[in-house]
Amino acid sequence: MNNSRSILDSMSMSMKIIDNTHDEIIEKGKELIECLKNGDVGGVVSMYDTDAELLTSNVPICRGIDALRIYYTMLKQRNELMNTIERGNCVNNSANERMPIKTRYFILWIKRDIGWMIMQDCKL
Repeated sequence: MNNSRSILDSMSMSMKIIDNTHDEIIEKGKELIECLKNGDVGGVVSMYDTDAELLTSNVPICRGIDALRIYYTMLKQRNELMNTIERGNCVNNSANERMPIKTRYFILWIKRDIGWMIMQDCKL
């Protein structure tokens, strides 16, 4: 009986950790969305780990903070802000396109001493 209780307590603790982690990442995601909406390149780039990768179509792989800064600065100059419409999907409202381009994405987060950072960002 004691062993069963110990296992249940351990599972309960694991679920709390998972829930807390999920909540922390959701909050970081909200910060990222606000930075994107406001065209805050510095804020967006600060969400990425130092050796993060961004993979997106028609663009070479961006590796590292400097490449990410160039990429997001280019997007801002082209007036191409990203707007999230639901988890896993986004819409690119480009000034050069007649219709929004709908895509899917995933973001891989990693826990660092300073908090959750984006390790890999892939827009399909």
